[in-house]
Amino acid sequence: MNTLINNYKLYLVVTLVTLFISCSSDDESPEPIPEPTTAELLANKWYFVKVVDNTTTPPTETILDDCQQNGYLEFMEEGSLVQEQFYLDGSSCTSSGPDNLTYILSEDESQISMTFENNSTTIALIDVLTETELVITSYDGKNEIHFVR
Repeated sequence: MNTLINNYKLYLVVTLVTLFISCSSDDESPEPIPEPTTAELLANKWYFVKVVDNTTTPPTETILDDCQQNGYLEFMEEGSLVQEQFYLDGSSCTSSGPDNLTYILSEDESQISMTFENNSTTIALIDVLTETELVITSYDGKNEIHFVR
C-alpha cells in the first residue's frame, strides 16, 4: 500500500510539472524597442521653419519663406555639423554655401555647443527634440529657432 501511495504521489508530481511546462505562455511580448537617445534624435538633417524673437513683447514670430526653408543644420553622430542657408537673390533662391562646424552635446543633453570654422562658438539650448521637430534657443534666450525633419 505504501508503494501504491508513493507511486501515486510521484505520478501526481510528474503530471503537475508536465501541465505547468506545457501551459507556459508562448505569447510573450517582444522586447520593447528602446527610446532613441538625444544624440540619436539629433543626428539628422533639420530644416529651418521659423524664428522667434523673444526680445519683443509679445515675441515676434517669423515664418521663413520657401527659399529660406531649404536651409538646414545636419548633425552627424561623430560630432560634425553642416549648416547651409538659402536666401532670395532677386527671384533666384541662392545658397550661402555649406559651412562645416563641429558640435558637442552637453553631458545632461540639454545644450549644443557649436564651433564654426573660425573657432567662434555658440551655445544653443534644446527646448524640443522629437523624431520630427527640433527647437533650440540661443543661450541668452533672445532667439528661438524651429526646425523640422
